[in-house]
Amino acid sequence: MLLASDEIVKKILKDWDKRGKGEFAKAEFRLNLREFGLNASSADADSLFDLWDEDKGGVLDLKELRSALIRVRAEAAKWRDTPDPELERIKDLRRRAEMAMDAAKTAKRADELEAELDDLTTKLDSKADVRLGALLVRRCIKPSTVVMQWSTSRGDHAGELSKMEFRKAVQQLGLDSKGPHPTTIEDIDAVFDTFDADHGGYLDMEEAKTMLSSLEKAAEEAEHERFQKRQAAQRMRASATRKAKAATTPAPEQPSGAAEASADPDSPGSDGRLLSIDALFEPDSPTSPGGASLLRQNAKATQKVEQALR
Repeated sequence: MLLASDEIVKKILKDWDKRGKGEFAKAEFRLNLREFGLNASSADADSLFDLWDEDKGGVLDLKELRSALIRVRAEAAKWRDTPDPELERIKDLRRRAEMAMDAAKTAKRADELEAELDDLTTKLDSKADVRLGALLVRRCIKPSTVVMQWSTSRGDHAGELSKMEFRKAVQQLGLDSKGPHPTTIEDIDAVFDTFDADHGGYLDMEEAKTMLSSLEKAAEEAEHERFQKRQAAQRMRASATRKAKAATTPAPEQPSGAAEASADPDSPGSDGRLLSIDALFEPDSPTSPGGASLLRQNAKATQKVEQALR
């Protein structure tokens, strides 16, 4: 039963004292408990009676009963608002397990993004136009002036850039011809041929400027794509690290004062959910002969008397 308010206590006192005597003997006390559907042996009922009989007069008057019920109510409220350490530990473990799973998924995604970055880097580094464009950017080559600097053609091709001149100029800029992705003469010539529309082996000034600008643009776009992928991988890895750290961090303990403050049944915000009298007869109840911890064993019978009082 829930001793939810003073009104409930008053109703118990009234219902138990139907004849208006204002007191109960042990036999009457046992009978009242059983009429309320409480599963208490005679020995348990008598032990409770003796505990509540403050003046040890052999009878339990209404004042003693009311005092006992109010004490039980207050103790129940204190127990109700005291966190169960084992339950809190289980909740924390479940929370951390869920966070660990999330961290693992995030770490897996970070692995995937890093692998995608490696694949992208390999792909971009293998493209001759990207490597050529990156070299031009690093050397600060200006398409508008480079043709006149590189071209040595005379006669009909004066002011034009030949394939051989382009190849020689690029090699002199320091294009890597070794390493994991070497740029060969064939690569250089293939880039030139892409822009040599008539395949005559020469590019006029505008064609050469267009080629160089396109190479630089290809390099810049490739670097931007690589940067975006790298940033995404780094953010995902950082997120996975944060989540993994959070998953291994226990929840902070609740301040001891919080539970004590909320245990007052008359405090603001209290919902008045209190003690089941059945708990008084649990083997481990402080009000039974060998008791030590009231209520923690009892939850199922809390509605019995409440239903009887309605």
